[in-house]
Amino acid sequence: MENHILNRIEKLSAQERKLVLYKLKDLINNRGAYSSSENPKKLVAYVKSTNGFDRTIFRSYLKERLPDYMIPSSFRLINKVPLLPNGKIDKSSLRKLPIAKEVDRSIQKPRTAIERQLVEIWEEVLNFSPIGLKDNFFEIGGDSMTSIRMFWLIENKMLNKLPPTTLFNHPTIEGIVKKIIENEVVNRTDWKYLVPFRTKGNKQPIFCIHGGEGHVLFYKLLPEYLDQDRPVYLVQPKGINTKDAMHTSIEQMSKDYLSEVMQIQRKGPYNLLFYCCSALVVEITNQLQQMGEKANTIIIDSSPKAIEHLPHRNQIERFNLVIKKISKYPFMTIKASLIYRYRQYLEPYYIWLTRDEVAHRLMKIRNQLQKVQNQYQWQKFNAKCTLIMAKNEHKHLIDKDLASWKFWCESEIKVLYNSGNHFNLFDEPHVKILGKNVEEVCY
Repeated sequence: MENHILNRIEKLSAQERKLVLYKLKDLINNRGAYSSSENPKKLVAYVKSTNGFDRTIFRSYLKERLPDYMIPSSFRLINKVPLLPNGKIDKSSLRKLPIAKEVDRSIQKPRTAIERQLVEIWEEVLNFSPIGLKDNFFEIGGDSMTSIRMFWLIENKMLNKLPPTTLFNHPTIEGIVKKIIENEVVNRTDWKYLVPFRTKGNKQPIFCIHGGEGHVLFYKLLPEYLDQDRPVYLVQPKGINTKDAMHTSIEQMSKDYLSEVMQIQRKGPYNLLFYCCSALVVEITNQLQQMGEKANTIIIDSSPKAIEHLPHRNQIERFNLVIKKISKYPFMTIKASLIYRYRQYLEPYYIWLTRDEVAHRLMKIRNQLQKVQNQYQWQKFNAKCTLIMAKNEHKHLIDKDLASWKFWCESEIKVLYNSGNHFNLFDEPHVKILGKNVEEVCY
């Protein structure tokens, strides 16, 4: 199948290859298909208003009544709603209507050079305009991947290096500008890995370790559902927002992470949250034990190294399992397969054709994390351990992961189940339950 795909791509012109790979890349990233103008589709609201229109107030009204994915990313004012003879809205004509001359009063336009630069960067990464100074990055289509691209563009074009948490507390252009001008955004040169999210609180902090993609921005909603008196720190790898060479072993990576964690909390037990990078669970826990310290290990829907004595399925059994997964979760299963094949066979073509430096850096980080995980020699560990499993995953996969973790962990494992699946655990509404589950087992 893969050779067939590659052969077909090789026969395309350079421009055709680029367009195919753009479409596939954005489909995988949930940005939808491309239109003829090569702009990704967004949810747009057309508004006919006679008394002026305030987008901020209207967006707040919608957020009280609709889930996040149904909130429009942009609003367009029109003078008249086109109708068909049967009285229904003429959608074809609607898209061709000129935008009303009246300007949306809630869109605050850039006034300074720094504001104009940031607006241009946001419009580049989000692929639509206009964007106002008060627009919330995450409410208008921004996500973890686009925010990483945005930070790197700010660093390269504006020579300002911002920590990822800038967006958490200041998700608007107006907020970012204020932090830059007031010089309140400080790059902690003594912290290479820790990203402070919430530094104040009387409870023991929780340290959230990066996932297999390398970044930590998927954690952005979780702290809202943890106790507000609990400090929260995120741990990111080398290379994610610097040009430092990445770690070459899980052992050294764990040692470096712990050196900064112990600057914040000198004595254990340590609340440690893991997602995807499961080898770090073993090594960090064992290194703490060697220092006479204890870990409170919280593992979010992650697979450990498979163990030999578990029965292996033959080809027919694996095929039947895939069919069951597709029948129960068709979109999630097909998307996961697309992502795997895109990254393994097509992403290098995309990077070569587009010279996309950001995509190249992300791929290198992801591949290096996978490499050091594959090289790691697993050993058993002994610590307080909680598994939070996504209950919408297939039962066979859940049972397999549970059996493997119980083999590697010598202490009793507490198992909690969360709504959602592996890909949306950190999104609303599942993250609310996730926060409750995590808080329940923290010291």
